[in-house]
Amino acid sequence: MKSSPIALAAAVALALVTARGGVHAGPPSSDQAPSLRAFARFGEGEQLFKAGRFDDAATAFEEAWGLFADPAYCFNAGWANEKARHWDRAIAWYTKLLATYPESANRGEVEARLATVRRLKTSDPKLGPKLGPEVGPGVATPPAAPNRTGSWVAWGIGGAALVTGAVLGGVALGRYDDARALAARSPLDDADWRRFKGLQSDVRGFSAGADIGFGLALAGAIVGTVLWLTADPADDAGGDATPPSGRSGPSPGGVSWSF
Repeated sequence: MKSSPIALAAAVALALVTARGGVHAGPPSSDQAPSLRAFARFGEGEQLFKAGRFDDAATAFEEAWGLFADPAYCFNAGWANEKARHWDRAIAWYTKLLATYPESANRGEVEARLATVRRLKTSDPKLGPKLGPEVGPGVATPPAAPNRTGSWVAWGIGGAALVTGAVLGGVALGRYDDARALAARSPLDDADWRRFKGLQSDVRGFSAGADIGFGLALAGAIVGTVLWLTADPADDAGGDATPPSGRSGPSPGGVSWSF
């Protein structure tokens, strides 16, 4: 499982303890003015990063490094530039980290990060994928179109039922006319009487079928209208509504390092 950026930065810093000659936990001591200024600038960078202001965060981390060379500052300068899609600057800071601390136990992970940035730059240096959720000021996401599939299905069934009802109703009317014409010839012999009774039965059966068809047509129209008016937004065909990310993990924050 890959380390998060903050964990990687911490690991990079801790792995370099032997090379740097010791660890100072927490903020630098008061007699280290450059370290104090760097530490404060690094804290500002953390807050800017959390707010999604990656350009400003990168500047803050770079300035912190300029005041006091700390591997955490260097790594976060590369990470913020990567999030801002400044591929060349991210490459430069990751390369500086590897060159300055060649014996780091986490060199492999930093090299993997560097390779990823180079691949992103090569694939699309101007329109590379976003590496985090960023929403520009005043930009509103249009609402998804309602899913009205149910309405069309209900109306389709209702339409078919309407056609069926009309056909059966027409047949029933035809049988009714035949029965009336036969009754006008009264008195009827046995054969005509049996035919008359059969026509009566047909009229009742086809009329019942027509009534059912018209009832289903009305129900389909009502259900389709209700579904149309209450339709929920359609699911995104892509399945993931969040912006694509080149790396998962929390933004810098909550941990500080100095030597």
